[in-house]
Amino acid sequence: KSVPVKAAVCFLFKNNTHLHIYNAGDCRVYNKSGVLLTEDNSVAWKRLKENGIDNKKIPHLVCYCPDRNNITSFVDFCSDEIIFNHSVFDLNDENKEVILCTDGFWEHFNDGTVIDL
Repeated sequence: KSVPVKAAVCFLFKNNTHLHIYNAGDCRVYNKSGVLLTEDNSVAWKRLKENGIDNKKIPHLVCYCPDRNNITSFVDFCSDEIIFNHSVFDLNDENKEVILCTDGFWEHFNDGTVIDL
């Protein structure tokens, strides 16, 4: 019996004008001003969004949801099909430096932490 091998992943590609973010799962990308550039692919995030919670509050509130670890999108290394969310941002001064956060890190992280770094 095979054991599923699943992971939340995020990777970036920059060219001269744009920042491309590819993600699946609940890894997060913040720019140097502390603006979250991604959304978690989790049941908790989806429920908060569906309930009309302000997008700026969701990243913090997700930490308190019992289903925060139930991800809705991920990389399954036993599958031939891998689907990523793809976001594109202008490569302005704010987006030239970013921080990638795994779920073990972002739970102890807030917008102000990026600015402090």
